Amino acid sequence: MNRSQESRRGFTLIELLVVIAIIATLVAILLPAVQQAREAARRSTCKNNLKQLGLAFHNYHDTHNILPPAYIRGVNVADDSGHWTWSAMIMPFVELGNVSDAFGVSQNSASRAFGLSQTAMQTRYPLFRCPSDDGPDIHDAVASAGYTIDLITPSGTTQSDLPVALSNYVVCNNNSLCRAKKATDSSNGVTGSTGAFRGDGAAKFSDITDGLSNTFLAGERAYQIGGYLRRASMVFVVRDNLGKGPTAQDGSTMFDNTTSGPGQQTNQGLLSIAASVHYGINPILQSENRNGTFGSQHKGGAHFVLGDGSVRFVSETIFFRELVSGNGMVDSTLEQLAAISDGQVIGEF
Repeated sequence: MNRSQESRRGFTLIELLVVIAIIATLVAILLPAVQQAREAARRSTCKNNLKQLGLAFHNYHDTHNILPPAYIRGVNVADDSGHWTWSAMIMPFVELGNVSDAFGVSQNSASRAFGLSQTAMQTRYPLFRCPSDDGPDIHDAVASAGYTIDLITPSGTTQSDLPVALSNYVVCNNNSLCRAKKATDSSNGVTGSTGAFRGDGAAKFSDITDGLSNTFLAGERAYQIGGYLRRASMVFVVRDNLGKGPTAQDGSTMFDNTTSGPGQQTNQGLLSIAASVHYGINPILQSENRNGTFGSQHKGGAHFVLGDGSVRFVSETIFFRELVSGNGMVDSTLEQLAAISDGQVIGEF
């Protein structure tokens, strides 16, 4: 064989297969590392989102000397219409003052503002979205009807069940099931809310006697986990379910002692914008009643912003006791973090 023939010699089949095998092995080794790096970046962004919300809560409190309410019950609001939520209240403190002005939060009802600014009400807001969550920009009107509201046009006509923008962050309401009224006993979540946020009201920092660094303000909720819809949350508005009565998440009648306002019927009202720790973090979904919990697409737990503005990733294996009939007492680490004034000492978590 002469030199020119040697120069034209290519790879043998075996050599080619070896090269392909080496490349496949390198890809198999590197791909998980790339995916981990991407998830780390997404987790960092999610943590920063909650940090910004924590700062907004503090700025709101500095301005009004109280935290924003979970929702504000509108006067003479029709069934399935909207009410303004905590996220609407903090818009001026998260550089969304222009959106707040467009809605006219202090002048208009939520449903009328929807009619004036439908695009803004259905816009994806990165601050309220966890990058690891693959939920849609807006709630699907068929799959999650409780996460829609009625739009009132400028002419006064009504369009029913329109989807609104989705959020992955909810405020902390209770150690037991979600309740609209403040608990009569600060350690008993059955009688009412033991958390920082409730219907038409919220805590002052001075009310959080357990310490700001030991109290949840808000945390994550995924759109779906393990193929089950969690439905996440709603940005700026909550749907009213007037006429459904004070039905609680567990079917009891201890929700808010009224027959009007945002209620607790499966995926409507308070349940769609606030959460309890009753079932723990990332619980197995057995019914829609478990939608009112915290959870995320981050493996092993979820992010929470505490009263001091710090953000912690809390493990789903943290100690908690699921409520049993007749017992709403704060008696576990997770419940102690949810309640603002139970008077108990929290260890490491």
